[in-house]
Amino acid sequence: MITLFKKGFFIFLSVFLIYSLVKNILDFAKKTAFYRAYDQEFEEEREKNKKLKSELMKSQDYYMVEKNIREKLQLLKEDEVDILIARPSPTPTIIPIPPSSPIKQWYELFVSKK
Repeated sequence: MITLFKKGFFIFLSVFLIYSLVKNILDFAKKTAFYRAYDQEFEEEREKNKKLKSELMKSQDYYMVEKNIREKLQLLKEDEVDILIARPSPTPTIIPIPPSSPIKQWYELFVSKK
């Protein structure tokens, strides 16, 4: 009776430990996936932050401010030369007129008065 009780207790303990182990492994996998997604989003936001900071520094730079103002007002410095490049216009295409039948051409030649 005691050996049956020991075997039952051992089986119950084994099932409980295996269940706990499987549950912890699945929970760990879920948390690892969440961490990777969060870390990737964090890196994207970090890159976006760096880009915005660099644009802010550029916008506060005296030379960039001057350049932007000159471009918006279309002004040039004294030593600058403006080069205008015309956009090429599309070439017209000739639409071919299909020739009419020979009988129709003879009819127009002799009968029809244009």
